[in-house]
Amino acid sequence: MMMSDSEPNLSSITHSGQLPIKDQGAREKIAQQLKKTMFVEAGAGSGKTSSLVERVKNLLLIEGVSISEIVAITFTDKSAKELLERITFELAELERGELDETSSMRVKQALSEIEQAPIGTIHSFARRILSSFTFEAGLTPEIEVLDEIENEIEFETRFQAFLPKLLETAPDPGGENSLAWAMLVAHSQGATLKVLKKAAKALDSAWPLLTKTPISDSVAPTPQLISEISAKNRDLLERSKELAGLFESETRAARRCSKLIAFAERLADPLSSNNLFSVLDILKEAPKPSERKPSGKTPAKALQARIANLIELSEDLYRGILDVKTRYIQYWISALTDALVEFVLEGVEDRRKQGRLSYVDLLGMARELLLGADSEVVLEQLSQQYSHYLIDEFQDTDPLQIDLILSLVGATSALGAGSEGTVKAGSLFFVGDPKQSIYRFRGADLRQFNAVRSQMEPLGGDLVELTTNFRSRIGIVNFVNSVFERLLDRSTQGYSFKALTPHVDEQPEQDSVIMLGPPEAIPNLIGPIRDQEAKAIVSQIDEMIKNRIVVRDRFTNELREISESDIAILSPQRTGFDSIIKELDSSPYEYAIGSIISVYKSQEINDVLITLGAIDDPGNEICVLAALRSPFFGCSDKEIYYYIKDFGRRINFELDPPPIEVGNNSVVAALSYLRQKRYSLGSSTVYELIEAIISERLCFEIAQFDKKPQQSRSRYRLLLEEARLWGQKAPRGTLSQYLKWSHSRQEADKAIEELPPPQDAGQIKLMTIHSSKGLEFPVVFLVGITSSNSARSQTLGFSDSGEPLLKINSALISQGFDEWKVGDREAQDAEFRRLLYVGCTRARDLLIISTYRKFVKESTSPCGADLIMNTIIEGSIPVAKVVSENLTSSARRRNIPTESVPYELQDAEANYRLAQEAIISASKSQVITATDDNLADSPLSNRIDNTKEQEIPTSSRDFKSNNESVIIGNAVHFALSVLDITSLGDYRRDELSEDSLVELVRPAVLESCHKNGTEELIDRVMTLVLAACGSEILKKAAVSRHWKEMYFCSELKGQGILEGYVDLLFEDSDSLHVVDYKTAEFATDWLIDKRVSEYLSQAATYKEAIERVSNRSVGSVTLLFLTNRGAQVRTIDSAQLASSLPIQFAPENLCD
Repeated sequence: MMMSDSEPNLSSITHSGQLPIKDQGAREKIAQQLKKTMFVEAGAGSGKTSSLVERVKNLLLIEGVSISEIVAITFTDKSAKELLERITFELAELERGELDETSSMRVKQALSEIEQAPIGTIHSFARRILSSFTFEAGLTPEIEVLDEIENEIEFETRFQAFLPKLLETAPDPGGENSLAWAMLVAHSQGATLKVLKKAAKALDSAWPLLTKTPISDSVAPTPQLISEISAKNRDLLERSKELAGLFESETRAARRCSKLIAFAERLADPLSSNNLFSVLDILKEAPKPSERKPSGKTPAKALQARIANLIELSEDLYRGILDVKTRYIQYWISALTDALVEFVLEGVEDRRKQGRLSYVDLLGMARELLLGADSEVVLEQLSQQYSHYLIDEFQDTDPLQIDLILSLVGATSALGAGSEGTVKAGSLFFVGDPKQSIYRFRGADLRQFNAVRSQMEPLGGDLVELTTNFRSRIGIVNFVNSVFERLLDRSTQGYSFKALTPHVDEQPEQDSVIMLGPPEAIPNLIGPIRDQEAKAIVSQIDEMIKNRIVVRDRFTNELREISESDIAILSPQRTGFDSIIKELDSSPYEYAIGSIISVYKSQEINDVLITLGAIDDPGNEICVLAALRSPFFGCSDKEIYYYIKDFGRRINFELDPPPIEVGNNSVVAALSYLRQKRYSLGSSTVYELIEAIISERLCFEIAQFDKKPQQSRSRYRLLLEEARLWGQKAPRGTLSQYLKWSHSRQEADKAIEELPPPQDAGQIKLMTIHSSKGLEFPVVFLVGITSSNSARSQTLGFSDSGEPLLKINSALISQGFDEWKVGDREAQDAEFRRLLYVGCTRARDLLIISTYRKFVKESTSPCGADLIMNTIIEGSIPVAKVVSENLTSSARRRNIPTESVPYELQDAEANYRLAQEAIISASKSQVITATDDNLADSPLSNRIDNTKEQEIPTSSRDFKSNNESVIIGNAVHFALSVLDITSLGDYRRDELSEDSLVELVRPAVLESCHKNGTEELIDRVMTLVLAACGSEILKKAAVSRHWKEMYFCSELKGQGILEGYVDLLFEDSDSLHVVDYKTAEFATDWLIDKRVSEYLSQAATYKEAIERVSNRSVGSVTLLFLTNRGAQVRTIDSAQLASSLPIQFAPENLCD
């Protein structure tokens, strides 16, 4: 229970109680048995790094080992820095104490050598080895390690040089040129250079696991595709046509038969003409094989028996065709994989000769050195130089790193059987926690951890367990044990759960664990659920601050009142923070994001890259247009249009320079600026160009007016820093090369890691769980566990025999990849559970777990909140629960006024009145948009003549309205614009059920509502979209040639220009037909009929404008009113439209 008293009761408690240390014997064993090889499994908060540091101290003091002989390795640069600092601090403390002369001398010597000691990451130690044996490793005397930017530039350069080999060679008739044929097949199956580059990059990152043995040697020879398929296809066509003649009614089997006939007929022509590419193209779109199995019973009637026999024969023939296709494609996938592997390994050798190595090269080449022909000499010298290896965070190492470590001490591979007695006693010390293994995306493999642990006894070592948790209160420890012994103790993970032992006693009258949110999952979209979660979190923070709960001070361990800096909000992914940041922005609390931030997809950086693209290539007028529209120049469409019309010039400022002597024209000024920057490319670097643009376009000053000015300015600084680093790594790099590099980072949504916020910065911390690893906080909110653990997209896997398995695209997948993916998914689900464990064990005094989550079907992976809640219920685990209902937003808590429209005003007549007011207020524009608000109501010509200088009215697609009916209307329009209506043709033919129709439109509705923050209105939007899809006019359009969101632009006679979008345009017979959606959720028939007469002018304008830009006649305009009662169709024919045109168009349309 949260403390309800406003004054904390500190009189009876001055510090937290402590319980006995039950594993003290194990800790003494680690510190004292220095000649014993050890494998320590240390739970969260058990002081595993402290144990490692204690062992280093005793090796120095007791054994007299030099600090230069002790190799201490940890996983990340941050951990390595902390480890070095802790060892240095402990040695400095010893130096200040009372020591005998020998010990004092050893400590002083260690402190003098500490900076050069082999304490760091496995990569830094691998570099140290290679630098000592450059000749044996085939390297240059000096080694340069490529950083991330240099590595990306090096790969991009090599891949560009590899492209001619991929593309320039034509397939030879004899099939000798395997790469050319492999590329032909890949191209026929939709592979692009982009996905091939992605596959090559994945192989490059894993090259130490590759072999030079061609994979295609182990694959069955390629079948003769056309000759093997031709006979099968003829038989399939013959059997299917015979089968079609036996069906007496339209059944599922008859429809399947028709599909097979259509497929076989389509395949027949390219087979007869030996058109291999067309054959492959058709096979790519082949229907899925039937999953129906023969009943095994012989039908009583001869006709039914014949039908069943022909169905089985047809399906066997069809499966035979697909089997030939599969074998053919598999062979060429293996040939393509061989080519990519060869490209990667050639790159490795090039880097070896140049002495310019990537981080992967360091490990791979060091491993080759220690296991190669000269390994005996190398290992002998290393054994004289280094005597002890201490490995921290061992659960995070990958197979390559483990092989490297074990080979240093004479052991075999982790998965092999170590030879007893081959490892020097006490030379190896591993410490880690399998429950905290969360870096699979960096190659960590928990199987390796378990394999090494199982070898400890053969290697003469001991297994030691540290279970005492010094971090968390007993209530948190007991909760973690109760929940995760059920979630983590699974045979697939290869280890048994080791419960933590609490050391910190409870604090009276204060809960340790709180479940925040509803007990049941919510049947809604993620967006609104996260909004609810955010409100609940900030409300809970309000309560904690108001009630002044107590926490332990991390320095004195005494109890004190909570402050904002004690609170950390942790999420598995950074997307879990979006709603929370929005809510915190409206609260009085300060916060800091200490995590990984995405820069290259931000609007600020995108604007810079667009401007650079215009400078680099003025001929790309789309890019130039985007730059003109950007905040850097702020040119409107009207200004650009009149620049082109009045000056008779294009916006390609290089071929058609802007006029010089012109007054205050924003487009001229912008194009002149871009032209001047292009001319400066020869005298300035890319960094200088970006710096000038950001400075001269006042980016930092304008950022002050953004909602988050500090974030915007930070993004500009990060871009500048990366551009500076890129310039250093590519001193002769061009702007084109920089843009290609930056766009690759943009496509990959490249993130930049920031340092965690200071512990006592007076701010609430927002961090991903990965970033919080190794840290602790008095109060932890575990959030963002609202959805299921989604599978990561994978490109590269490995078979049991070590062969690489590629997924280039959905049609090009190595045989065995899907089976590997199943195991990978199981491992990923297990890691997700461990991620939850890490998040929970960061809490010292109070753990608050959000139970806000989306309802999912049983067949999908459960989300984190479901995993925890179900375990709590099944295990009857006691926790405090807070169900937050009717939450007040932060804005209202701070008395910030919020705008809303009373629901009672949202009836049909009120909507009508609001629309009339909008029409009046949005009239009189020089540039007119053909929307409801502009063309319905009074004659348009009267409105144009009155005033010409008002701003362009807001587009009807603007989702930022406060009127709920307008918001719904815009959401419906957006959903229908992204929906592929072609599938509605099946609905028209009764091949699509009502349920299937709902599933068909659901993704479009979800995208529309989520994209625009209207998830709470999804049911109402879905009803109106279904009404549209159920209309005959949309079904008719679905089976005709059609265009959605058709843009038009026409010049008016002396009045400016008219532009707009037609919702749907389709072709029928010799004319075009316009469909215009009108959302009228609660409209009566009376109101609809009234609106039709007022929409005549708009419909007539659509007809005339479309006819002018298409040179085709428009036969009719249909107004499709979407109501909660279904679609109401009102079609206006050309005769009515001819007399309703309210405006005059210019004789010649300059907007064509």
